[in-house]
Amino acid sequence: MNKINWISVIIILIIFTSTCKTKGVFELNSPIDTEITNLAWTNTEYSYPGEGYSYFNFTIDYNIINPSYQTVTITIPYCNLGFLANVTVDFVDENLEVYNYGYIGLCAIGYIDVEPGITNVVTGYMLAINETGLTILPDGIYTIWIFCYGVSDVTFSETILKMENGIANITYGSVPSVSIGFPIPTLVLLGSVIISAVIVIRKRSK
Repeated sequence: MNKINWISVIIILIIFTSTCKTKGVFELNSPIDTEITNLAWTNTEYSYPGEGYSYFNFTIDYNIINPSYQTVTITIPYCNLGFLANVTVDFVDENLEVYNYGYIGLCAIGYIDVEPGITNVVTGYMLAINETGLTILPDGIYTIWIFCYGVSDVTFSETILKMENGIANITYGSVPSVSIGFPIPTLVLLGSVIISAVIVIRKRSK
């Protein structure tokens, strides 16, 4: 096949892949995953719920993983409650408890678009413990995850923070690796176009 014929094949492929690129937004019909990638915290002052508590401000890096090849729209019950951090603690000292802030939705239905692949996000979480004067996290098991409020199709992996004698040991949860590609129908059409182009060019070259 001469140089001109190869150029013809490349042009056909460029035109085809440009016109066949899948576009549009689809409602959630397959799981979106979240995983925490980094966890940090500092002892801080905070006014609510007030005296009688020690406060720790968590900074949480996490990934939102969309394994499909298209943007997915998630419908959430309240427009300001999307992907949220949550922490539960099993303290060694059974007298300790964390304050449950709860979640308040400020309006009705909301929507979040999740791009294909992995989206990196940073969020925060304030942990209030019912003992004053704490400067380090008390010993215990802290389970942390990112969830989407009111949406069961968003799955998550849990990160475990274990505090023992004031020393932190973090085990990050993870989800299976993501592979993004064209849908099978597109691949079939692409193969058909390539074969057709080769046949036409060979006929012209004879």
